Amino acid sequence: MALFVLITSQTVLRRARGESDLSIVAVVNKPWDDAELFAAIEHAQDLNGRRLGALDDTIKGEILLLEENDVEAERVEDLLGLGPFRVQWVPRQKEALEILRCGEYPVVLTNLSLPDAR
Repeated sequence: MALFVLITSQTVLRRARGESDLSIVAVVNKPWDDAELFAAIEHAQDLNGRRLGALDDTIKGEILLLEENDVEAERVEDLLGLGPFRVQWVPRQKEALEILRCGEYPVVLTNLSLPDAR
């Protein structure tokens, strides 16, 4: 199961019903600091490695980025491309769910204001 890092401009997070099964390990507030975002992702990967044992090298740096704003998505992809990460970007929750059913992503980076998540 993937661990989630949330990006939000909301100052208070309220968990919706059914959200208890999500493994939210970090919350990064907008506008984020690059070092803060890297640290949150590395924390999620470290937790996943400890939980699952050594991560398979083929998925270790994989991140699923769920972001509807293409400018924000490009900014995150550019930033994470500087590190040891491979990012797959999807703009809609439906696409992300399909991908997660078929593949293995140790970290999902998402925001909370997706149009199809309401």
